[in-house]
Order: sequence, then C-alpha cells, then structure tokens
Amino acid sequence: MRETFAGSFTADPHTLTPRQVRELASPVIDSWVTRGERELAGQILGGLAAVGLHASLAAVNKSAVGHLLVAHESMIAGQVCGRCGALSTGSDECPDRGTAARTVPDLLEEIMQRTLDCNGQVP
Repeated sequence: MRETFAGSFTADPHTLTPRQVRELASPVIDSWVTRGERELAGQILGGLAAVGLHASLAAVNKSAVGHLLVAHESMIAGQVCGRCGALSTGSDECPDRGTAARTVPDLLEEIMQRTLDCNGQVP
C-alpha cells in the first residue's frame, strides 16, 4: 500500500477551492513522480540493460524485457517471421530462414505490445 500512496496535505474542506487543491497537490504529485523516476532508473541501471533497436529486438524476441523505454515516437517498418514470430528490421536474419515474413508497419508498437503481453512495463 505504501508504494501507491503519493502523499497528503492538510486543508479546510469548507473553504477549499479547486485552485487551492491544485496548488496543494502539485508538490505532492511532483515528489511522487520524481520518486518513481528514481526507482525506475535504479532498477534499470542496477540490472541488465539492452540499448538500441537491435539489442531491444533480441530481448523482446526472448520475452526478456522488464522495462521498455522508447525515446521517440517515429514509426520504423519491420518484419515478423511467419514461423517463429520473431520481430526484425528485415536486415537481421531469423533462425527460421526461408519462412515467409510478414511486414510490420510500426516495429516500435509491436515491441511495446509484446513487452506488455509478457508482463513487462512501458512507462
């Protein structure tokens, strides 16, 4: 329960306005967000990390992603193997060579969805 508690503030509910709620809640929310960011950075930096598209694809294809951080929202076309389902950029080869691959219009979206499907987090 402690992990989900952001904090509190004291106010008189009889005189409290929406503006005052925002002003009083803002530092509590900022502190909670900062704490969450620090915890996430500690988890990532304290464990194994894959950096870059190809390393991330390898981890996703092995269902080995706990946290996935995506730096940009651009679309990257890719492929999914018709036999084993491995994702690739098309330039990296699947072990099941010769199997028809299906085009994936947004490889990053596929990576994010597979991470979530394997109980990973995409903050």
